[in-house]
Amino acid sequence: MARALLQSTNLSTILSSESTRNLQRSRKNKKTIKMMSCSQSPCVGIRDFSGLRASNSLHGSLKSDFHAKVAAAVMAPQGKGSRGVAVAMFERFTEKAIKVIMLAQEEARRLGHNFVGTEQILLGLIGEGTGIAAKVLKSMGINLKDARVEVEKIIGRGSGFVAVEIPFTPRAKRVLELSLEEARQLGHNYIGSEHLLLGLLREGEGVAARVIRMVGESTEAVGAGVGGGTSSNKMPTLEEYGTNLTKLAEEGKLDPVVGRQQQIERVIQILGRRTKNNPCLIGEPGVGKTAIAEGLAQKIANSDVPETIEGKKLPEEAKELEKELRQITKEKNEAVRSQDFEKAGELRDREMDLKAQISALVDKGKEKIKAESEAGDTGPIVTERDIQHIVSAWTGIPDSSYNRIKSLVTEELKQYFRPEFLNRLDEMIVFRQLTKLEVKEIADIMLKEVFDRVKKKGIELQVTERFRDRVVDEGYSPSYGARPLRRAIMRLLEDSMAEKMLAGEIKEGDSVIVDVDGDGNVTVLNGSSGTPEPALP
Repeated sequence: MARALLQSTNLSTILSSESTRNLQRSRKNKKTIKMMSCSQSPCVGIRDFSGLRASNSLHGSLKSDFHAKVAAAVMAPQGKGSRGVAVAMFERFTEKAIKVIMLAQEEARRLGHNFVGTEQILLGLIGEGTGIAAKVLKSMGINLKDARVEVEKIIGRGSGFVAVEIPFTPRAKRVLELSLEEARQLGHNYIGSEHLLLGLLREGEGVAARVIRMVGESTEAVGAGVGGGTSSNKMPTLEEYGTNLTKLAEEGKLDPVVGRQQQIERVIQILGRRTKNNPCLIGEPGVGKTAIAEGLAQKIANSDVPETIEGKKLPEEAKELEKELRQITKEKNEAVRSQDFEKAGELRDREMDLKAQISALVDKGKEKIKAESEAGDTGPIVTERDIQHIVSAWTGIPDSSYNRIKSLVTEELKQYFRPEFLNRLDEMIVFRQLTKLEVKEIADIMLKEVFDRVKKKGIELQVTERFRDRVVDEGYSPSYGARPLRRAIMRLLEDSMAEKMLAGEIKEGDSVIVDVDGDGNVTVLNGSSGTPEPALP
């Protein structure tokens, strides 16, 4: 924002200098000259001025601003037309690819270089950590630490002065162009981190390729790893941005869905249509949209869906039985239509046998799940009431008082947070207020930390019971807990000790006692000045 305001402040200077340069270069484009002279007026919109490097609109989105800035850094010397092509290319970048470019720029700043080369793009690919490219490089044993060491060996560190917008080297620009070509060849309408790595390997002559070879891998092996990772994935975009709920349901990682059975059945009906079978769930947060999707995934995993819904995943034994049952049912219906009642009767009996086998298989699975569940319940059940009694015994606060506070806190939460948010919370824990006795124990711990620090300087420190009570009185706050206690110790003890040490009254080897006089003032005494009772040994 500061940069945008600075551009706005110096707009007249920028426009005048730009106008002078354009007039000196050419007078062919009178429209441009007229536009620039009109831009001197106060009513000009900065976004309409095509001579600026980037849009100066404060309400522009961050992603669009990033695309424009990177395109300007990459294609600035090639003119306005090429810059428009670059912006269109960067619009295809996924979030992970954008993060790679941003990390590459950060690596250039870290090394003090005023350019982004192939080596910085490689470091960005490794540092991103979650994309396909990062996973392939990690599987090959290429890590960020070793890659940084090799990059510094080859190119060293820069002068330290780095501009706000770091330009890309011609070789790095070529890598970005090749990544677009790789995406087109794979039939992808986006550019991900894997395409950047493929472009990097296809360029093959930059510092990045040398670094890959120096850490022990050939560019061909890495390219094969990326190709294998992308070719085996039939749904790369869906896998990158989505979650396979059916797989999670098969693994038992989804919680049971309660109260949304009717909506789940309705979604199944829509999915079973031949056309117009794309349901869209719309609603406020917390109404159960995700629960409906999870419930559908559980039904697919449990084969509790019609045949028309594709993609269901069942155990192998159940799949075979279901396939055989479907075939027998089909043959039975054909026999009835052809009035071959004897064959239809045989098929009916066979159908009943298969249904019994399937039911037995399902019952067997239910019994196994029940047995595992019962075997896992080895300990007693502790209720919330039991926990309240235990915690009350610790603090001395009766249950009635705690329950009243908990009720008040719950009501206040309803005033500040929406029900959709509160319903997503598994449990709300209401903390009891700290008592003075607990604050005193915390003060002892904090004072001991100060004693240990001073002891390393060769000074023995002790405090009296009166000073300890003074710290607790000033550091106790029912609203803020123990946080004011730290400030009280700093003000009363550490500051007083520091003043005496700076004045030369306390030096290494002394024994110091901190006390409070009759007027409530903190006094720092040498060990020979009195015999107060220390609070801590």
